[in-house]
Amino acid sequence: MVASPSRFQASALALQRALFEANHQRINAAVEGYTEAFRRYERTYRRTVRTAAGPAPFEALIRATQEAQVVLVGDYHTLRQSQRAFFRLLRRQPVRDVDVVVALEMLPADRQADVERFLAGRIHEATFERRVKWRERWPFGSPTDFEPIFRLA
Repeated sequence: MVASPSRFQASALALQRALFEANHQRINAAVEGYTEAFRRYERTYRRTVRTAAGPAPFEALIRATQEAQVVLVGDYHTLRQSQRAFFRLLRRQPVRDVDVVVALEMLPADRQADVERFLAGRIHEATFERRVKWRERWPFGSPTDFEPIFRLA
């Protein structure tokens, strides 16, 4: 017998909560102890998050980033839509009199020449991955997932 969608959703949610709780306990057990500095940070974080307004419309995000000097973007690494959203955000930035710098955590600055060789087609993806130690630094997909961002930058 097939469960109704609402029963299925309730079961899936219960499973998700149980997995979250199990992982939460496992992580807490692995931590040697929270320092007072960490507890202060956590209290401040929780106060800040409690007052967060919630998701912003994409157009509001675009306007805010266009007015900022520095923008830090975090993403859900295994979700390709995150990289696409970052690309769309970059693409909507105005031309400025100063250089825009895009720093990606998986690429050290000293490998910029390899990025340029890869984008120019002078080295294959496998060579690029090896030179920048992609798999060691970034287990979340391949360089082609980020190619639109590389090319735009």
